[in-house]
Amino acid sequence: MVKKFASIASVLVVLSLAGCSLFNDSGLVGKWVQKSYGVTVLTFNFGSDGTLVQSSLGIAVSYKYTASNGSGQYWLAIAPDVKSSFTYSITNNILTWVANGTTLTLSRE
Repeated sequence: MVKKFASIASVLVVLSLAGCSLFNDSGLVGKWVQKSYGVTVLTFNFGSDGTLVQSSLGIAVSYKYTASNGSGQYWLAIAPDVKSSFTYSITNNILTWVANGTTLTLSRE
């Protein structure tokens, strides 16, 4: 009985430490940029903890996200009840992100 409890407790600790990363594709984690004429115009920073910061022309917006197997959801960190869906693919360090009818192509930096 004690061993069983210890095993369950160990699993719960590991899961709590992992947080949102269990539900996120590790391939997305990192900095992705879109450039125009050599100037970065859009940046996505995906954290392993489920955070996403989108920056464009000096304005940053914080989101939370989950992603797995080419699709996911994101939402404003301050408005978790309003979620948007997205799809994505990563090929040769190029991220193709499709959300709300818009397709973005970003490069890993």
